[in-house]
Amino acid sequence: MFNQYKNLYLKIILLLISIYGISNLDASILSHKFFHDDSYYYFEIANNFIKTRSFTFDSINSTNGFHLLWLVILIFFGFVFQTFTNSYLEIAQIAILIQGIIFYLSFKSIDSIYSKNTLDKVLIFSVHLMFLPFFINGMETGLIILLFNLYIKKVFLSKDYSKSVFIIFLILLTRYDSIIIIFLIVLLITYKIKNLHYLKQFITAFLIVVIVIISFNFLIGVGFDNLSTSSSVKNYWHELDYKAHLNSCETKNLNCTLFYAKNKIEFLPVYIANVNKLLFSGIQYTSAYNSFGEIPIRRIIPFLMVVFPIFIFNLMKNTKIKKLDINSLWLIAIIHLTFLSLTSVIWLVHDWYNYFVISIFIFTLIEVLVNSNKLIKVILSIVVLINSYIYVSSPPSQWAKVYSDTANYLNSYENIVIGTWAAGHIGYYSDNPVVNLEGLVSHNDIIEMNKKDTLETYIVNNIDFVVTNFYPYQTPGDPKWFYELRINPLVKIKEKLDIVEIIQRDDEAYTMYIFKINNNTQGGE
Repeated sequence: MFNQYKNLYLKIILLLISIYGISNLDASILSHKFFHDDSYYYFEIANNFIKTRSFTFDSINSTNGFHLLWLVILIFFGFVFQTFTNSYLEIAQIAILIQGIIFYLSFKSIDSIYSKNTLDKVLIFSVHLMFLPFFINGMETGLIILLFNLYIKKVFLSKDYSKSVFIIFLILLTRYDSIIIIFLIVLLITYKIKNLHYLKQFITAFLIVVIVIISFNFLIGVGFDNLSTSSSVKNYWHELDYKAHLNSCETKNLNCTLFYAKNKIEFLPVYIANVNKLLFSGIQYTSAYNSFGEIPIRRIIPFLMVVFPIFIFNLMKNTKIKKLDINSLWLIAIIHLTFLSLTSVIWLVHDWYNYFVISIFIFTLIEVLVNSNKLIKVILSIVVLINSYIYVSSPPSQWAKVYSDTANYLNSYENIVIGTWAAGHIGYYSDNPVVNLEGLVSHNDIIEMNKKDTLETYIVNNIDFVVTNFYPYQTPGDPKWFYELRINPLVKIKEKLDIVEIIQRDDEAYTMYIFKINNNTQGGE
């Protein structure tokens, strides 16, 4: 009896040990190490829902500035741990536990296809470790990678088109922008099988998702102006970015627009380069927005390392995924990333937008490696494991510490309302309400105030302390429009700003300014 279920028992024991270990791990370590600021929008909204049954980040405004499925998962497990077990785990701790399970499920889903021996298992696990930062970043990235892995397995390996519709439904709820990828894949499959039945199923799943999202927006009272406040804000930023570029053109014509598009698409290798950056975890990577059109050598190298497996794959004789299929999937990935490049502010197309590229890269690389000789398998496994260790053992992020210190300072005040941009981290660790002044996880009204350049009125009337990493009297940098969005409201009310604290990174490269709104001040700093 024991032998029959020993694997299950071992998995349960391992899960319990993981829960115990994570429950005794300082959540701030997780935040400094793995999580992005955006992930804390999810955590705080989940926290507030568990406490108040309201979808709100700041405890003031209802919001829909998130992708639905990942938030629902966080809330569900939050209830499980905080209600039924009579114990308390921070949402950040619960997130890392869930994402550990997702990482394992992703590994098992592919291991069941390719694994022939222990070395293959180690190899497949090592390839997954390459992408560990994406699985444990606190956001929905790991979940959608898992879902796409299952989808590719179902459709392109098992040829099970009918039963994959439910996976489509989950993918669309996990990230709304995945509609582009799914639609193109459905068109590809429809062309292959010469049958419209699967296309009809996709349309049905899509309509159900739209109804779910619209119904959800109606229930929480955010209206029908947009599917998500975060997407609305980013679309607005894209408009400003585009207008700023046109204003810099001597003649505003088609050539100017095409030049703008060309500059945006030039960033495409940057996105793809991010896919396997863990291979170079010992190298300090600069963010895409620090390059401003330049593609450094250290970004070209990993880009080539993505292309190389594709090239080798196409030379292989025996493959589980057909060459036409894998090449089509890579083409779809390029189309998706190009679309994001053209419709987003370039430096906001972060690493986690590479989720589909990661999924098909995992399949491509594993297929190449499991068909390689034993020596190559051993060498790659060792290299990836070493680099994974370097990543995990690297020092915590300094910017996250600055945000935590800022939140801790503000916790010395009671019954205040804080306003800030990039508000996730501060909002999660603050004991007071924190309003996201960009509108990403706020109400539509705040978005409109940004558009009408009247945000300063809201700040004066509703905010006690405002936090910014842009000093309001400095000259705006590039892109000027983005800095002005954050600086202008404070410049307009500078006589009401009393600076109370400056918090800096150890190397002073990152600074937070904390201002108190003083409506009685006649002449401020």
